Amino acid sequence: MLHPNNAGLKHIRVLRIQFNSLHNDLPEADNSRVQTVVRMLIDFLPENVLEDFEWSPWLAFDQETFIILLNRQKRLQWLTAFRVDGADAIENLEAKASDHAEIYNNCQKLAIYPDSLPTLELGQFLLSKMSTLTELIIHTNFAHGSIHYNTRELNDSPSGPGLVNRTMFRHLLPFAQITNPPFAHLQSLRLVDVGLRHCADSYGRFIDFTQLEALRIVKCAGADALLSLLCKSAYLPRKLRCLEFQHNDNLDNDALAALDDFLCLVEGVEEIYLDLTSVKSLPNVDGIIKHGKTLDLLLVHASENLVEEHVWTSDDFQRLCLGVSKLRQISCAWPSSSILRTNSPSWDAFQFSIRSLPRLVTLHISTFPTCSPKVNLERAMYIEMLRWQATQMFFWTLYTASCFKVIAFGVSDRISSRQDGNNQLIFLRSTLINADGKEEPTAVPISWVSRQYIEPRSDVLDFELTRRPKMPTRDYASYMDEDEDDDMV
Repeated sequence: MLHPNNAGLKHIRVLRIQFNSLHNDLPEADNSRVQTVVRMLIDFLPENVLEDFEWSPWLAFDQETFIILLNRQKRLQWLTAFRVDGADAIENLEAKASDHAEIYNNCQKLAIYPDSLPTLELGQFLLSKMSTLTELIIHTNFAHGSIHYNTRELNDSPSGPGLVNRTMFRHLLPFAQITNPPFAHLQSLRLVDVGLRHCADSYGRFIDFTQLEALRIVKCAGADALLSLLCKSAYLPRKLRCLEFQHNDNLDNDALAALDDFLCLVEGVEEIYLDLTSVKSLPNVDGIIKHGKTLDLLLVHASENLVEEHVWTSDDFQRLCLGVSKLRQISCAWPSSSILRTNSPSWDAFQFSIRSLPRLVTLHISTFPTCSPKVNLERAMYIEMLRWQATQMFFWTLYTASCFKVIAFGVSDRISSRQDGNNQLIFLRSTLINADGKEEPTAVPISWVSRQYIEPRSDVLDFELTRRPKMPTRDYASYMDEDEDDDMV
């Protein structure tokens, strides 16, 4: 691959080097070998070809290699602040600031993965150099860092910003004196595990939320405060196209209430991803129907205890399907039904409702049809029964949803490692010739990895859900892989 005569090297634009959570704590010898290989990759790649370089953020990166990367690749469109070896990384980068000025001026996307104070400092350095940011990711991971920080120390308080914002946005202090948001060009914001209880005094001052096109809030304490802030006319996004919200709510379900209000006020959303836990109900269907003229992808999952997932009533689901007729991908839980018996009335009602979605391409049902209480099928038999169920659904929508191609049951347990999991079954619509010589639809099993190339309009299956229902088969346990705690979202 790295031979100088390899004509393909000059066409490489993206280089991703990632490890799953099992390999984030490499022994010193293995880590040294990894750094050597990465150094070779950076050295042998032609100059100014890479546009994006990604590295597992929770694994230390060699400081010298990082500087060489910036020296050789001036066309980078993504910059990432991750853990860098050495105590003088900022000083060395400051000394090279004039050489890297072209990168800082042209690069518009930044991802910051702080798990320690030095990583926060690196993030602050890059933020201070990049004046035209259009996309920003902040994903903290102090729980697994080398030094333990108290939550109160990290997050903002009524008396002032916490360690995270006080360090990363040090060049903007004091926030109270900001009149014009410095990140006025920001179009996409993703916050993961960031305290937002007092966001009005920080993010509300240096980000112009009215210009956001994509907002992703993942596992952020106090996220209801941000949604409540965005409900005010001065902060309400005018161009929002994508909303992602993953949250573990409090006893009063403040986040759910704020989300319902926000969906009713914002307009024109095309993609909605909602994954809520500790909530007493699903989000109000009327807030989703409001976006019926633009909504292309819908993922809604909610549970109170991670055991049973909330399911829409048949009437609400029918209203939803009638109100969002342009929908191409949908992911939600379906009512319980036995795979060995006639479908339950609720299941049939849901099946009838999806006929109102003429553009539907991918249907993701996060729950599995059950078996009889006294019968526990083998995995192979259950898959065959589920394939027959999927075939009937393809046949049922043959004349009303001609684009309908993919049905998935369950939730994959291997999305973080981009591999096929054992906790999800995916079927692709195909055709067969029956005994009368006529074509009729049939469901064909397909792997999670393969379907993204065969049908790209199935990316709703790339979303990693909090709840992972078990497949009701006799030998399920023998097929389960080790539980993977994904640290990177």
